[in-house]
Amino acid sequence: MASEEASLRALENLMTEFFHSCTTNERKREIEELLNNFAQQAGAWHHCLFFLSNTRNEYVMMYSLTVFENLVNKMWIGLASQDKMEIRSCLPKLLLAQHKNVPYFIRNKLCKVIVDIGRQDWPMFYHDFFSNTLQLIQTPALAPLGLVMLKTTSEELACPREDLCVARKEELRKLLLEQVPTVLGLLTVELLGSLFQGSQYSKLLCQPMAALDNDGHQLCCLVLECLAHLFSWIPLSTSITPTLLASIFHFARFGCDLRTKAKTGPFISTSSNGPLNSGTVPPTSNGQGLNGQQSGSTKVDRARLGVLAMTCINELVSKNCVPMDFEEYLLRMFQQTFFLLQRLTRENNAHSVKSRLQELDESYLEKFTDFLRLFVSVHLRRIESKSSVSRCRVSCPAF
Repeated sequence: MASEEASLRALENLMTEFFHSCTTNERKREIEELLNNFAQQAGAWHHCLFFLSNTRNEYVMMYSLTVFENLVNKMWIGLASQDKMEIRSCLPKLLLAQHKNVPYFIRNKLCKVIVDIGRQDWPMFYHDFFSNTLQLIQTPALAPLGLVMLKTTSEELACPREDLCVARKEELRKLLLEQVPTVLGLLTVELLGSLFQGSQYSKLLCQPMAALDNDGHQLCCLVLECLAHLFSWIPLSTSITPTLLASIFHFARFGCDLRTKAKTGPFISTSSNGPLNSGTVPPTSNGQGLNGQQSGSTKVDRARLGVLAMTCINELVSKNCVPMDFEEYLLRMFQQTFFLLQRLTRENNAHSVKSRLQELDESYLEKFTDFLRLFVSVHLRRIESKSSVSRCRVSCPAF
């Protein structure tokens, strides 16, 4: 233990020296050679595991994770089975213990290393890899971490790098496709669906936008990021449900809102009762809860939700998605499009249409413009050709 402590202190000093502005290039090359030699030693990962558990130095954390990353991606086949088993056991435990105490980029790097192991060993030797991620998502306090793991898994396994053989790529995609219904159901019902409190679709357009606290906002952003990447590769025609579509369009409304704080709608917060729950105490008129902390999302936060939601919608529209319940899908898409257009172009005493558009987030307007272009070119002719849809009265609430 004393030897490892001394090694950790020495490594911290080396990493600090390497990134110091006064360190010469020659000295940096010397340090880099020392670090590379250490990483190539057999059993170096044992030391790195100790370093990760006992340092607060971000340089040391990143270096240690890089050692693990190279081990998994370049030397995993030659590693002893017992060592692999220990790494598969220790790294997830480390993630659970440290994810709130380390910077987000360290957390994300650790998630990626674990996913890289799953890329190699799931399901034969790492059978609970994906089920662990689903369990995290269903645990309120760990849902954000589970969503980071899910997004990383989608990125690394659905579209793997060229270092995997074709057969393994096909196996991973097949394994992931088997999980798609479970994942979408989980994201829709347990997370996004919580916003609507079981309301019927016909009432969703009339519902005011929910006020999100900081944790709720973060959670919703992560859900939408996951959905956007999932939509880039899953078979959409059999995956999109009315509830999921309505949920995403609900968040698209956030990009139309010019208010700095949310003042209407149920207050949604993360709590021990579930990932997203309606709070019994709404925000006060100044946008703060009873404890004096801000409970509403800022204008920038709300715009980000709108941009992420429009990214999901554009993935659906650009893929020429034709769900099984096609006519209902078209009708709802048209209703939601008309609803957003009304919000974007309405005038009031405080804002003209031009001033409203100028105050909205530029990225949101760009995404919405792309959506309109895709919707008109791909789906509008389908609406016109469907007599049952074209005859249907599209009812949107007044504002």
